Amino acid sequence: MPQVPFSSLDSEDPRELWSTLEAQRDAGMDNLAIPHNGNVSGGLMYARTDYDGGAFDAPTRAAQPQRADQRDPAGQGSSETHPVLSPEDEFAGFEIFDQLLAEKITPSEPKGSYARDALRTGIEFAHSEGFNPTVSA
Repeated sequence: MPQVPFSSLDSEDPRELWSTLEAQRDAGMDNLAIPHNGNVSGGLMYARTDYDGGAFDAPTRAAQPQRADQRDPAGQGSSETHPVLSPEDEFAGFEIFDQLLAEKITPSEPKGSYARDALRTGIEFAHSEGFNPTVSA
């Protein structure tokens, strides 16, 4: 068992989290990562680019097959959708907390912060780019 869990204080780059989890599994430790509160990620949880801001394309996806899928099986928090993203859904605003957790109260960017939007993005990528980044390779 690690002395302390990996956190965003160690790194905000999800690839470093996945590498740490893989190293722990290689050492015989079971682990699980549960993404928390994409709704206050400022659009970063399900961004349309990679962590460095580069194009998210099929070669990028193939280079890291299933890493996030194996480690992040579920979401937590009010992170399915937002009224701005799903205006026809009367329950989209149920118990929404959409302010960034910071010293200054700032609304979070809905686009890229909610699971339903991520699924929509995957479908759009499948049609325009020929691959769906939300589906395991």
